[in-house]
Amino acid sequence: MSVYPGGDEGTPIPFLKIYGELVVAPAPTVWVGDDVFLYVELINMGTAPSRNGDTLTGSLVFDHAVFHQESVDIPPIDPDGSMWKHAFKFDGRFLMAPGEWELSAMITNVGTIGEVQDDQRAQFTVSAKE
Repeated sequence: MSVYPGGDEGTPIPFLKIYGELVVAPAPTVWVGDDVFLYVELINMGTAPSRNGDTLTGSLVFDHAVFHQESVDIPPIDPDGSMWKHAFKFDGRFLMAPGEWELSAMITNVGTIGEVQDDQRAQFTVSAKE
């Protein structure tokens, strides 16, 4: 039997990750001027609850430019697999051109002075109204 150096006596820490795939709605078609939603689910795989000051940021991106960004404080998420869900709404006024767009979500950790702990992106197509 192998023994892990130091055992399990380390300092409990939270470890937040984006769980699964980001969900973009409406799908499959987003029209110019329509609102778009980003659904994100987080899991705490750590051994301590999440901390006050951890944030989740959602961004709406077109052609490598951020058109809108919103951050929310993550509420306490219990350790050992507990989860939390959030939905970002991006107003249709930002979706002003047809083409390939991107929604992104990232978690920043207060314990590392804003260092990104996890991020994911989801691409979608905006079509012109006929």
